[in-house]
Amino acid sequence: MAKLDITLRDVIQEIPPKFIQILTGKSATKLLDTSLPEVKDRRVDFLVELEDGKIFHL
Repeated sequence: MAKLDITLRDVIQEIPPKFIQILTGKSATKLLDTSLPEVKDRRVDFLVELEDGKIFHL
């Protein structure tokens, strides 16, 4: 399952900004780093900051 998660995470990184706007009703201002400083590879799938400063996690 972990290999599938990494593949999906890579695909999700290519989500167009318009899709984020449809999901949230707001524009994404930047793609955020999803790496956590640990020995194991634990990352969220997709994380963006919206125009109002809120964080959106998919």
